[in-house]
Amino acid sequence: LSRVDITQLFRQTGNFSQFFITERHVKGALTADVDLSLAWSSRFVHDPDRITAIGHYVIVNGELNDFAPAMALSKFVRVSELKHIRFSTLENDIVIENPKIFIPSMEIKSNALNLSLAGTHTFDNTADYRLSLLLSELLSKKRKAGTETDGQDEDGRTRLFLVMKGDAANPDFSYDKAAVKEKIRSDLRTEKETIKNILRNELP
Repeated sequence: LSRVDITQLFRQTGNFSQFFITERHVKGALTADVDLSLAWSSRFVHDPDRITAIGHYVIVNGELNDFAPAMALSKFVRVSELKHIRFSTLENDIVIENPKIFIPSMEIKSNALNLSLAGTHTFDNTADYRLSLLLSELLSKKRKAGTETDGQDEDGRTRLFLVMKGDAANPDFSYDKAAVKEKIRSDLRTEKETIKNILRNELP
């Protein structure tokens, strides 16, 4: 696919027989390289449980409108900003199977919020995401805060690590303790390497 109108794509395909994300939720130009397998009955009825898709997707000048997983972040961001999210480029390798959407870690930069996201989303709208946000951004933009500090990025800024699970329209949020532990381990490894490099350079 090369610069396809994504709204028209969803409309013409009947939203791929799912209700997780539909033509009314998304806008933009889609470029993608996809290996796709679909199955139909003898009456030419599509079987959504047998869809398999592996591909690289790029959406430019995109929009997400009234999208349930995004609206769930209203605990942290004003609802007015979440109802109409705009982004210049969104790019990732995504797998759809059984029928579940597998989303590798990706950076999302938009007018509403910048965050890192990874996880899965089923066609019946069940989410299991891992999120990472800059706490300083939430506070500087007068977001809803009142959170504990979870870790720091490479610039020493505090990050908030969250798990988002359940019905995407009303998911449960919790602190991602596993991600915090991994972040601490990663920081310690980096710090050890920095100290070793300093010692190599300073000692005769």
